[in-house]
Amino acid sequence: MSMVRILAISVVNYSNLVLMRPNKAKIIPEAIKFFEDQWVLPEFRDVVLMHQRDAIVRRGGQGLEDASEQWEGYREIMHDLPIEDFRHGFHLYLDYTVGHFRMHSFATPERFRQHSTGENDSKTIDTRIVYKEMKCPCWVRRYLH
Repeated sequence: MSMVRILAISVVNYSNLVLMRPNKAKIIPEAIKFFEDQWVLPEFRDVVLMHQRDAIVRRGGQGLEDASEQWEGYREIMHDLPIEDFRHGFHLYLDYTVGHFRMHSFATPERFRQHSTGENDSKTIDTRIVYKEMKCPCWVRRYLH
């Protein structure tokens, strides 16, 4: 997906988007706005960077030195990454790995995707498509029957 990928997880226990009712679709633009409001804060970007560094160190093993060098490079450009360089998406049933509402926000510039396997790209559905579909009253009937 991307070196910079942030998950938005609802405090309300939505099991997944397929079972969510159309009147709850507003959570999608709310989650995007929340991400955008956080991304403009330098402290939030610092937290994301530190989380990435900690994940690299925890993983350890072969490639640790290369990954650490790459992280240093990302650290220098992270604060210049504009909100327009992010996309948001969902993994829908049967392609999700966790059975609850979870929106992926990920940086799209090639420099952040150069080490991506692309494995999750095909199963990530753009939030705009999901939101448009969920607002349709036939959403529940279409996917549950």
